[in-house]
Amino acid sequence: MLKKINKTLMNAGKLESIDFVVIHNDAGYMKPSQYLAWLEKRNKALGIAHYYIDRNEIVRVVDTYNIAYHTGDWWSNCRSIGYEICQSMLTNDQDFLANEDIALMQVAEDMLFYDLEVNENTVRLHHEFTPTSCPHRSLKLHGGTTQSLKQYFIERIKYFISLGPDLDTMLRKYANKESLAFENNTDNDVNIEEIVKQVIRGDWGNGIVRKKNLEKAGYKYVDIQRKVNEYYEG
Repeated sequence: MLKKINKTLMNAGKLESIDFVVIHNDAGYMKPSQYLAWLEKRNKALGIAHYYIDRNEIVRVVDTYNIAYHTGDWWSNCRSIGYEICQSMLTNDQDFLANEDIALMQVAEDMLFYDLEVNENTVRLHHEFTPTSCPHRSLKLHGGTTQSLKQYFIERIKYFISLGPDLDTMLRKYANKESLAFENNTDNDVNIEEIVKQVIRGDWGNGIVRKKNLEKAGYKYVDIQRKVNEYYEG
Protein backbone atom coordinates (compact mmCIF):
# COMPACT_ATOMS: atom_id res chain seq x y z
CA MET A 1 0.00 0.00 0.00
CA LEU A 2 1.25 3.46 -0.89
CA LYS A 3 2.26 5.40 2.22
CA LYS A 4 1.80 9.18 2.33
CA ILE A 5 3.69 11.35 4.80
CA ASN A 6 3.19 15.11 5.14
CA LYS A 7 5.63 16.91 7.41
CA THR A 8 6.54 20.53 6.79
CA LEU A 9 10.27 21.10 7.22
CA MET A 10 10.56 24.62 5.85
CA ASN A 11 8.49 27.78 5.42
CA ALA A 12 10.37 30.26 3.24
CA GLY A 13 7.24 32.16 2.27
CA LYS A 14 4.56 31.79 -0.34
CA LEU A 15 5.24 31.21 -4.03
CA GLU A 16 4.80 34.29 -6.19
CA SER A 17 2.70 32.12 -8.49
CA ILE A 18 2.31 28.47 -9.45
CA ASP A 19 3.20 28.40 -13.13
CA PHE A 20 4.83 25.01 -13.64
CA VAL A 21 6.14 21.82 -12.07
CA VAL A 22 9.80 20.73 -12.07
CA ILE A 23 10.73 17.05 -12.11
CA HIS A 24 14.00 15.82 -10.63
CA ASN A 25 15.92 12.57 -10.12
CA ASP A 26 17.56 12.35 -6.71
CA ALA A 27 20.94 10.95 -7.85
CA GLY A 28 20.78 8.91 -4.67
CA TYR A 29 19.85 5.65 -2.99
CA MET A 30 17.41 6.52 -0.23
CA LYS A 31 13.69 5.98 -0.03
CA PRO A 32 11.49 9.04 0.67
CA SER A 33 11.10 8.43 4.41
CA GLN A 34 14.88 8.28 4.71
CA TYR A 35 15.10 11.64 2.97
CA LEU A 36 12.68 13.00 5.54
CA ALA A 37 15.02 12.13 8.40
CA TRP A 38 18.04 13.42 6.47
CA LEU A 39 16.41 16.70 5.46
CA GLU A 40 15.29 17.49 9.00
CA LYS A 41 18.94 17.97 10.00
CA ARG A 42 20.21 19.41 6.73
CA ASN A 43 20.70 23.07 5.86
CA LYS A 44 17.66 23.71 3.66
CA ALA A 45 19.57 26.30 1.63
CA LEU A 46 21.54 23.39 0.16
CA GLY A 47 18.41 22.14 -1.56
CA ILE A 48 14.96 20.82 -0.76
CA ALA A 49 12.04 19.91 -3.01
CA HIS A 50 8.36 19.82 -2.12
CA TYR A 51 8.06 16.06 -2.65
CA TYR A 52 10.21 12.92 -2.41
CA ILE A 53 8.55 9.96 -4.10
CA ASP A 54 9.05 6.32 -4.97
CA ARG A 55 6.65 3.46 -5.74
CA ASN A 56 5.93 2.86 -2.03
CA GLU A 57 6.00 6.32 -0.43
CA ILE A 58 5.07 9.93 -1.10
CA VAL A 59 6.70 12.35 1.33
CA ARG A 60 5.82 16.03 1.18
CA VAL A 61 8.17 18.27 3.17
CA VAL A 62 7.20 21.73 1.88
CA ASP A 63 3.63 22.94 1.36
CA THR A 64 2.89 23.20 -2.35
CA TYR A 65 1.93 26.86 -2.03
CA ASN A 66 5.29 27.73 -0.43
CA ILE A 67 8.77 28.20 -1.86
CA ALA A 68 11.19 25.26 -1.93
CA TYR A 69 14.87 25.43 -2.91
CA HIS A 70 14.93 22.79 -5.63
CA THR A 71 16.07 24.34 -8.94
CA GLY A 72 19.14 26.35 -7.96
CA ASP A 73 17.44 29.36 -9.53
CA TRP A 74 15.45 31.86 -7.48
CA TRP A 75 13.02 32.87 -10.24
CA SER A 76 11.90 29.29 -10.89
CA ASN A 77 11.90 28.39 -7.18
CA CYS A 78 9.32 31.13 -6.66
CA ARG A 79 6.99 29.82 -9.38
CA SER A 80 7.10 26.04 -9.26
CA ILE A 81 6.47 22.82 -7.35
CA GLY A 82 9.39 20.37 -7.24
CA TYR A 83 9.23 16.56 -7.30
CA GLU A 84 12.20 14.30 -6.53
CA ILE A 85 11.90 10.81 -8.01
CA CYS A 86 13.95 8.73 -5.59
CA GLN A 87 16.46 5.87 -5.89
CA SER A 88 17.74 6.88 -9.32
CA MET A 89 21.17 5.41 -8.46
CA LEU A 90 19.89 2.21 -6.88
CA THR A 91 16.88 0.46 -8.33
CA ASN A 92 16.35 -1.48 -11.56
CA ASP A 93 14.56 0.01 -14.56
CA GLN A 94 11.23 -1.64 -13.81
CA ASP A 95 11.10 -0.30 -10.27
CA PHE A 96 12.34 3.13 -11.30
CA LEU A 97 9.59 3.36 -13.94
CA ALA A 98 7.13 2.57 -11.15
CA ASN A 99 8.72 5.33 -9.04
CA GLU A 100 8.27 7.70 -11.97
CA ASP A 101 4.63 6.78 -12.41
CA ILE A 102 3.73 7.41 -8.76
CA ALA A 103 5.51 10.77 -8.96
CA LEU A 104 3.69 11.65 -12.17
CA MET A 105 0.35 10.76 -10.56
CA GLN A 106 1.14 13.23 -7.79
CA VAL A 107 2.10 15.79 -10.43
CA ALA A 108 -1.19 15.13 -12.22
CA GLU A 109 -3.21 15.61 -9.03
CA ASP A 110 -1.43 18.88 -8.23
CA MET A 111 -1.79 20.22 -11.76
CA LEU A 112 -5.51 19.50 -11.61
CA PHE A 113 -5.77 21.17 -8.20
CA TYR A 114 -3.94 24.31 -9.36
CA ASP A 115 -5.68 24.31 -12.76
CA LEU A 116 -2.44 24.05 -14.75
CA GLU A 117 -2.56 22.95 -18.37
CA VAL A 118 -0.25 20.05 -19.19
CA ASN A 119 2.23 21.18 -21.83
CA GLU A 120 5.91 21.93 -22.44
CA ASN A 121 5.66 25.24 -20.59
CA THR A 122 4.18 23.74 -17.44
CA VAL A 123 6.09 20.43 -17.26
CA ARG A 124 9.75 21.30 -16.75
CA LEU A 125 13.02 19.51 -16.00
CA HIS A 126 15.69 20.57 -13.50
CA HIS A 127 18.37 21.06 -16.14
CA GLU A 128 16.24 23.68 -17.89
CA PHE A 129 17.11 26.09 -15.07
CA THR A 130 20.55 25.03 -13.82
CA PRO A 131 23.53 23.29 -15.47
CA THR A 132 22.98 19.72 -14.25
CA SER A 133 22.39 16.23 -15.59
CA CYS A 134 19.17 16.01 -13.57
CA PRO A 135 16.92 14.13 -14.20
CA HIS A 136 19.66 11.79 -15.42
CA ARG A 137 17.97 8.38 -15.04
CA SER A 138 14.70 9.49 -16.63
CA LEU A 139 16.62 10.99 -19.54
CA LYS A 140 18.42 7.71 -20.12
CA LEU A 141 15.16 5.75 -20.07
CA HIS A 142 13.14 8.05 -22.32
CA GLY A 143 15.08 9.06 -25.39
CA GLY A 144 18.02 10.99 -23.96
CA THR A 145 16.87 14.51 -24.88
CA THR A 146 14.96 17.25 -23.12
CA GLN A 147 12.26 17.11 -25.77
CA SER A 148 11.82 13.32 -25.68
CA LEU A 149 11.64 13.21 -21.88
CA LYS A 150 9.23 16.12 -21.60
CA GLN A 151 7.00 14.53 -24.22
CA TYR A 152 7.00 11.27 -22.25
CA PHE A 153 6.17 13.01 -18.98
CA ILE A 154 3.42 15.06 -20.63
CA GLU A 155 1.81 11.98 -22.18
CA ARG A 156 1.93 10.09 -18.88
CA ILE A 157 0.52 12.99 -16.87
CA LYS A 158 -2.33 13.39 -19.35
CA TYR A 159 -2.96 9.67 -19.16
CA PHE A 160 -3.15 9.71 -15.38
CA ILE A 161 -5.50 12.69 -15.47
CA SER A 162 -7.75 10.64 -17.76
CA LEU A 163 -8.00 7.98 -15.02
CA GLY A 164 -9.53 10.25 -12.40
CA PRO A 165 -9.51 13.53 -10.45
CA ASP A 166 -7.15 12.50 -7.64
CA LEU A 167 -4.16 10.30 -6.94
CA ASP A 168 -6.10 7.59 -5.12
CA THR A 169 -8.44 7.10 -8.08
CA MET A 170 -5.55 7.17 -10.54
CA LEU A 171 -3.63 4.64 -8.47
CA ARG A 172 -6.56 2.25 -8.17
CA LYS A 173 -7.21 2.21 -11.91
CA TYR A 174 -3.48 2.07 -12.67
CA ALA A 175 -3.02 -0.91 -10.36
CA ASN A 176 -5.92 -2.70 -12.02
CA LYS A 177 -4.42 -2.15 -15.46
CA GLU A 178 -1.00 -3.34 -14.34
CA SER A 179 -2.51 -6.63 -13.18
CA LEU A 180 -4.52 -7.34 -16.35
CA ALA A 181 -3.46 -9.17 -19.48
CA PHE A 182 -5.32 -6.60 -21.59
CA GLU A 183 -7.30 -9.14 -23.55
CA ASN A 184 -9.07 -6.35 -25.42
CA ASN A 185 -5.75 -5.41 -27.05
CA THR A 186 -4.79 -8.83 -28.40
CA ASP A 187 -5.92 -8.45 -32.03
CA ASN A 188 -2.76 -8.86 -34.10
CA ASP A 189 -4.44 -7.13 -37.03
CA VAL A 190 -4.25 -3.85 -35.11
CA ASN A 191 -1.95 -1.33 -36.77
CA ILE A 192 1.51 -1.21 -35.13
CA GLU A 193 1.23 2.56 -34.82
CA GLU A 194 -1.95 2.04 -32.79
CA ILE A 195 -0.16 -0.41 -30.50
CA VAL A 196 2.58 2.18 -29.99
CA LYS A 197 -0.08 4.73 -29.00
CA GLN A 198 -1.57 2.22 -26.57
CA VAL A 199 1.86 1.57 -25.03
CA ILE A 200 2.47 5.31 -24.59
CA ARG A 201 -0.97 5.65 -23.03
CA GLY A 202 -0.08 2.95 -20.53
CA ASP A 203 -2.60 0.36 -21.73
CA TRP A 204 -0.01 -2.42 -21.76
CA GLY A 205 1.63 -1.67 -18.41
CA ASN A 206 5.27 -0.87 -17.73
CA GLY A 207 8.55 -2.76 -17.56
CA ILE A 208 8.25 -6.53 -17.27
CA VAL A 209 4.44 -6.33 -17.21
CA ARG A 210 4.45 -4.54 -20.58
CA LYS A 211 6.85 -7.08 -22.07
CA LYS A 212 4.75 -10.04 -20.91
CA ASN A 213 1.49 -8.51 -22.13
CA LEU A 214 2.85 -7.67 -25.58
CA GLU A 215 4.45 -11.07 -26.03
CA LYS A 216 1.32 -12.85 -24.82
CA ALA A 217 -0.63 -10.97 -27.47
CA GLY A 218 1.83 -12.13 -30.13
CA TYR A 219 3.79 -8.92 -30.60
CA LYS A 220 7.57 -8.68 -30.69
CA TYR A 221 8.43 -6.57 -27.66
CA VAL A 222 11.75 -5.29 -29.00
CA ASP A 223 10.14 -3.96 -32.19
CA ILE A 224 7.31 -2.22 -30.35
CA GLN A 225 9.64 -0.68 -27.78
CA ARG A 226 11.94 0.58 -30.54
CA LYS A 227 8.97 2.34 -32.15
CA VAL A 228 8.04 3.86 -28.79
CA ASN A 229 11.60 5.14 -28.32
CA GLU A 230 11.59 6.57 -31.85
CA TYR A 231 8.38 8.42 -31.03
CA TYR A 232 9.92 10.08 -27.98
CA GLU A 233 13.13 10.88 -29.83
CA GLY A 234 11.08 12.74 -32.45
